[in-house]
Amino acid sequence: MKVKNCIEELKTATREGINHLDTNIKGVQEGLEGMSHMVEDKVQSLETTIQEETRVIKEELETTTQEIREGTDRLDRGVKERTDMVERAVREQAKDIKDQLREKLQDTTREVQGGLGRLEEGLGTTRDVITEKVQCLQTSVDKLVNLMETLSSSVAGFQSPRGGTFYQIYC
Repeated sequence: MKVKNCIEELKTATREGINHLDTNIKGVQEGLEGMSHMVEDKVQSLETTIQEETRVIKEELETTTQEIREGTDRLDRGVKERTDMVERAVREQAKDIKDQLREKLQDTTREVQGGLGRLEEGLGTTRDVITEKVQCLQTSVDKLVNLMETLSSSVAGFQSPRGGTFYQIYC
């Protein structure tokens, strides 16, 4: 009987141990389920936080991008306005320079034409003077030739003490 009692006690102890294990397992399962819900809640909270932060960052990025676009547009407009101003100023200066050069060219052309006119007048007068002088010289040469011919015929018969006629010696 003692063995039977021992076996009965062992069975009872085993059942109590199994019941105790079942209770502990249920407690652990409940604890795990509670922890699982807590982890799920924390994961959900993190997902919500991440989504919210992502949305905020995306909005900030869009805002910054828009501000950069607007700034770039303002800068582009400013550069265009300055470029247009410089272009107008350069055109005005080029026109002024062109007008000054045109005036200078006209003045120089008038001066050259006036000088050419005076030169033509002077050349006409000089040509007339030269023509007169040439005619005068021609007349003088003709007279000298006639005089020489007259002298030559007068002296042709004159004999030099050195021998020969005067004309032969000096001409």
